[in-house]
Amino acid sequence: MKKIISFIIVLSFLFAIYYLSNKKTKQPITKNSTVTVSILPQKYFVEKIAGSTLKVNVMIPPGKSPATYDPTPSQMKLLNNSKIYFRIGYIPFEFAWIDKIKSANKNMKIIDTSVGINLIKNGKSTDPHIWITPREVKIEIKNIYNSLIENFPENKELYTQNYKSFIIKLDNLDKLFTDSLKNITNKKFIVYHPVWSYFARDYNLKQIPIEIDGKSPSAKNMQNIINISKKNRIKVVFVQLQFPIEDAKTIADAINGKVIQIDPLSEDWLENSKKTIKVFEEVLGGKNE
Repeated sequence: MKKIISFIIVLSFLFAIYYLSNKKTKQPITKNSTVTVSILPQKYFVEKIAGSTLKVNVMIPPGKSPATYDPTPSQMKLLNNSKIYFRIGYIPFEFAWIDKIKSANKNMKIIDTSVGINLIKNGKSTDPHIWITPREVKIEIKNIYNSLIENFPENKELYTQNYKSFIIKLDNLDKLFTDSLKNITNKKFIVYHPVWSYFARDYNLKQIPIEIDGKSPSAKNMQNIINISKKNRIKVVFVQLQFPIEDAKTIADAINGKVIQIDPLSEDWLENSKKTIKVFEEVLGGKNE
């Protein structure tokens, strides 16, 4: 009798181990477990909430500009596997391709992550660069989170936990931005492409762009920027990696300054943001002259 009881106990123990190990086994990615985004920072945002439960497809690859990139036929084909498309909202790529993106998969839901953001208007156009600062990103990821728990309710507990954790990191980053810039005296900075509009608004800075409405500057505008730079003792011109540096270098040479390249489209969004704010702190604080 004792042998039978011992056998039953051992069998029950083995069954429990088998059950728990299978319960923890990661489920394979299926067709409905893929979502698509426009740019790399969005991939970071989705993965911060979804972890490894979803595959994230990115339309604009590293080194390419959202202002000029055209997707390949193979990229368009990949949309067949996507359940959701998270759009930034107003980047030129989306304006040019959103109808074809919708046609590629009529069952795919299109989610505009800019909903709820106090958007910056430039005449008839809208500034699309809402992924730069933590204050706008908090609204973006709320839109992403709401869509994910609606479409993947089985993962709500995990997504909610990850969402709350990421919100804390964004609040800490916002404090880092504020603390890093609170003592600077020169609040003006020169950029090639006006990607830093929300950053400037959120932290009381003044962005002076070389390129306006996607157009290269005229000789008159170049001279005007040179004059502003000299008057305000600006010695650095910022250029993002996806844009040419020739016009920026012309201005930098004229003011006896230099060009600094930064990448607002880096996939590792949080670490890149920390590095970028350090550069801005040094430049605007006069430590980089």
